[in-house]
Amino acid sequence: MIPAKNVKNGNAVLSIIIILALLVGIAWYAYKQELEKIVESNPNDMANWPSYQNESYGLSFKSPPHYFLEEKEVGNGERKHYAIILTEDTEENRLVREGKSPGREGPIAITFDVYQNNLDKLSLIDWLTKTNASNFKLSDGTYATTTIASINGINYRWSGLYEADAVAFLHKENIIAATATYIAPEDSTLKDFEKILETIHLD
Repeated sequence: MIPAKNVKNGNAVLSIIIILALLVGIAWYAYKQELEKIVESNPNDMANWPSYQNESYGLSFKSPPHYFLEEKEVGNGERKHYAIILTEDTEENRLVREGKSPGREGPIAITFDVYQNNLDKLSLIDWLTKTNASNFKLSDGTYATTTIASINGINYRWSGLYEADAVAFLHKENIIAATATYIAPEDSTLKDFEKILETIHLD
């Protein structure tokens, strides 16, 4: 028979272990919560954003980790048109991408469209004003000059199903148009687009 004193000592030790385990658990939970607050309070920290690189077109950039990136050739036999599409990785957007939300329009997105230009050799202004690809006909007819990765470009806005901010520039034998579609100016897509543009690197 185990002496009552030993049983009491064993129970005391067990109680201490349980209390310590609870304290460690609480401390870990509090640390995780604080870490999440730090991450949320520093949305402009782009150091740890994943990088995208396309050697064929000499284009690279960083994007927030909560975006889903897909890329595909959408041109035809006459002209190449390569699309890089970023959408927030939500359940709703996944269903749209998988074709499981019939009748629903595509989500707002950040896109990089690479248009082959070695055949027509259009200037940026000609591409902007004389092709349908730019969607400039949906704008108010104004544009401004800008600089992307030390290269001269143009920016403009258009309004269709969604509102859109666009930036276009010549690179190698292509015209690259970066666009953010959004519903309201405070949408995160537009804010993220502005940050992504800062990370563009051209080879």
